Amino acid sequence: MNLRDTIVAISTPPGRGGLGIVRLSGSESRGVAQRLVRRLCKKCKTQHKLPVKALIDMGFTPEEAETVQVFKPKGCEACNNTGYKGRIALFEVMPIDDDIREMILARAQSREIKKKAIEKGMITLRRSGLIKIKAGITSVEEVLRETVRD
Repeated sequence: MNLRDTIVAISTPPGRGGLGIVRLSGSESRGVAQRLVRRLCKKCKTQHKLPVKALIDMGFTPEEAETVQVFKPKGCEACNNTGYKGRIALFEVMPIDDDIREMILARAQSREIKKKAIEKGMITLRRSGLIKIKAGITSVEEVLRETVRD
């Protein structure tokens, strides 16, 4: 399945690549989405200064945007001059409790379901990517290419 996030996977009918609401009953207790992003080469990644506003626009909190160190690919012999070496997964795990299940079955709008899931502690694909940017594991470009704004 190649859908942009957990909410889309649940609300998309099975015939079109999704799970559909019919599979929500019983033992289903969470929805999971994942995306692979390229991992920055540890030997050549370089620090990259971005404007605070740009960092906030992509999803960092104002406090995070003031202190986060962002890295970009450079390229060296170890990574065949790509700036990347390997891949790492971004995960979104949405617990489907009674509140979320009722919203899905009532066909609530996906943004409302996502908002409720975030309130209940879901880490979105974008937030997962921002965490990996903060850790110096991947680049802003990779996260923006593979995720949608929350």
